[in-house]
Amino acid sequence: MPQEPTTYDLTKSGFESEKPLWSIDGKSMIWKTDRHALHGYGYSAIRQLDVYEIVFTQQALDGFNLPEAEYQILKEREEQQKKREQKREERGRKRGGNSQTR
Repeated sequence: MPQEPTTYDLTKSGFESEKPLWSIDGKSMIWKTDRHALHGYGYSAIRQLDVYEIVFTQQALDGFNLPEAEYQILKEREEQQKKREQKREERGRKRGGNSQTR
């Protein structure tokens, strides 16, 4: 029998939160909330929402807090590291599966 998915209240604010979306890399989530926005009173249709984001890893938080120029440098370094690792793996496959680093 399939198990019911477990849900967690990430905001724990007591205010209305809606339309959560995961980031593409799965390291953060955004949602709409009326926590600090203008609230409608009575039958008023006036209501404002703010967008919040929560990050789930220290790496994502560090990237979020960096100035744009430093973030671009970090991304370039990560891409270079990824290329080096791919080259190592390719050399390992060419040697017959032994992908130990020197």
